Amino acid sequence: MNIKNTFKKLILLHLGVLFLMLVSVFYESKEVIRFNEAIDGFSDASLIVVSILLLIYFINLYFLYNFKKNAKQIFLVLFILGVVLSIFGGPTASDPILYTLDGLSWCTEAAILVFLYFTPVQKYFK
Repeated sequence: MNIKNTFKKLILLHLGVLFLMLVSVFYESKEVIRFNEAIDGFSDASLIVVSILLLIYFINLYFLYNFKKNAKQIFLVLFILGVVLSIFGGPTASDPILYTLDGLSWCTEAAILVFLYFTPVQKYFK
């Protein structure tokens, strides 16, 4: 099996999971919406920062798919920022589908990191 094609399929899988996560947010239950509104979640400024980071993230996935040189480092930085934002983001509630998709997203991100730094895929980014 060609590891380059496997890596590209993993990027597409991750993109699909992210798309399903964005869609599932619009189908959250009323209880989850009420809880998230009650705990004073994101401010407008933090929502803008997260939106910009998400845009950069999608662009970086495109760069990873096409094996651009600096995409590895950018992905690692965005992964670390995602972890930090999750830690300091405060409590939130989610439906079971979004919770499962979030877990799958973290798994696919970890798999991408493994491919980037511990497999022969890393030589395509030189």
